[in-house]
Amino acid sequence: MNSSRSSIFFSVSFQLFIQYMQRSFVANDTIRPRDWHNVQRLGEVLYQNQNQTRDRPLKPTMLAQHMFYSFTKYSSVIMVVPFSNALTLKQVQFLPSIDNESSNQNQEPEADEQQDNDDISSLDPYLDISHKQNKQIQSNLIPTDATGYLLRTNTGLDDPTRPPYQLPSIENDGTTSIISKIAYLNDEGFSSIWKGHQALFYREWISSWLQPTIQKLLWLPFESEDSLPMPMVHLTQVQLQFSLLVLSHTIAGMILSPLELIQTRLIVQTSNKTRKKYTSTLNALSTIIAEEYPSTPFSIVFSPNLFVPSLLYHTLNPLFQHSTPIVADRLFGVGLSSPRLYIFTEFGINLLELIVMLPIETVRKRLQCQSIQQQLISEETLNFETVVDVSPIPYTGYLDCIYRILTEEGIRRKKTRKDSWGIRGLYRGFRARLMTNIMVAILQLLTHIIDEGES
Repeated sequence: MNSSRSSIFFSVSFQLFIQYMQRSFVANDTIRPRDWHNVQRLGEVLYQNQNQTRDRPLKPTMLAQHMFYSFTKYSSVIMVVPFSNALTLKQVQFLPSIDNESSNQNQEPEADEQQDNDDISSLDPYLDISHKQNKQIQSNLIPTDATGYLLRTNTGLDDPTRPPYQLPSIENDGTTSIISKIAYLNDEGFSSIWKGHQALFYREWISSWLQPTIQKLLWLPFESEDSLPMPMVHLTQVQLQFSLLVLSHTIAGMILSPLELIQTRLIVQTSNKTRKKYTSTLNALSTIIAEEYPSTPFSIVFSPNLFVPSLLYHTLNPLFQHSTPIVADRLFGVGLSSPRLYIFTEFGINLLELIVMLPIETVRKRLQCQSIQQQLISEETLNFETVVDVSPIPYTGYLDCIYRILTEEGIRRKKTRKDSWGIRGLYRGFRARLMTNIMVAILQLLTHIIDEGES
């Protein structure tokens, strides 16, 4: 409760500051988020319901409008976070294929293996154990390394090396099943379902004000009485306005990318009290800067490992989202006058977006889970312990991450390592998001059919 109050208080203060800056620098125009009017319409409906029982009608003040907008944003984040957290854990979990597991376990010198076989063969006459029986006994033993420590042989519940604060394999689990496992896991509990929600709220809320402000600033050199912004579907030349729209989203996304890094770290880290590294959003930001960017704090935005995936993500994501009406109208000749065809066209574009964006998102989150420029500050520095198993070997970059996911976490087969290539690791959570797109399309289609029946 205290966290929600502090978040809403911060958001309202930031809104008033943004409006002051806008009135000072942007030609005295008041810029609102894109969803501002929709939220305020809901607020007006609530006020009208209250006015029916009052002699004097109530009118929402500016402060009340800002508080209602922040509360609505916060509520939407609270509803979405459990499902997005489950998909994030599925994307970052390291699940090597069977071929790679067996190949890693069998990397023993052939000379030592031959010597062991010779020793066993010499004992056979005395122990009356056949060679076949001896190999069967050895296969039942838990493998160990050269120092005697147990080696990880699987990712299931019976893995003796899995820490008690880590989840087993969740690759084949649904979203609700993952949420249930998190809630009942040791040291996690029901509250862990909403890990990272403050960072997401800050990012979503600041972006809703920052992006239109940047877009307005980019539009100023091209603004005149005859060139005011208007819906791009009605323009003959959409290149300029669409480019500025995508560029504003890219700039705002890159500025706020540290909050996405913090959100991923908070989601993936364990809640074990003795192993928990970050305690809050602000603590995570200060810790990451102190340990990984001590000399250049602003390098957290331009990290060499995360810069390219973040740039691709924040450029392609608005490109797909805002190009749907333009592509449907200009390329396929389908407008809102043909609602059914438009729904199917929108579904196809959303499917293409899912195919393109999911691997980029997976690689980006994998890289966010590892220290980028680790600096050893002291022996008391806690390691980043995770609630799911992550790659024990850090990725050297986004290309290395893609290559290793394809080769280490490909399709599970029992042939040679050459056949372990596959894209399975890059598309975890694909079915859940595909079903979401299908349900949205079905609801839109049913709504259209109902509207046709009423008319």
